[in-house]
Amino acid sequence: MVSIRIYYISQKYVAQWALKGSNEYLHHFDSHLRNASRIKLGVKSLKDRMNGKIRAYDLRKVGFIVNELAKDSTSEASKYVARAFATGHMRGHVLVRSDYLSKLINTLTHNPLETATEERERQLRIIADVFNHD
Repeated sequence: MVSIRIYYISQKYVAQWALKGSNEYLHHFDSHLRNASRIKLGVKSLKDRMNGKIRAYDLRKVGFIVNELAKDSTSEASKYVARAFATGHMRGHVLVRSDYLSKLINTLTHNPLETATEERERQLRIIADVFNHD
């Protein structure tokens, strides 16, 4: 098990974790949202934050825009992906993001505990990888 002190994670790591952890689930957006410019804006903004090109404040504003995808979603899976994807701007949202991804997995697999546990462990592996490859 990886022990992480969330408030010591740099903004760069938070953005990397958000992008790496959410990328593979973006296809769960409802079909009418999959090509939304807000998704591209979210990806670009997270990359810009990782490269120090935008401030946390600016990424936070983009997070609100991306979170609007949840309101435009019709399926639970799409709502959870949008909410998870929109949380890459704050350290304190790291665990919330993990919760949304676990809810997504539960929705897709009809709530088996082992699948949600595997997703939590995957999130921890991603952040450990982010820390070890900087």
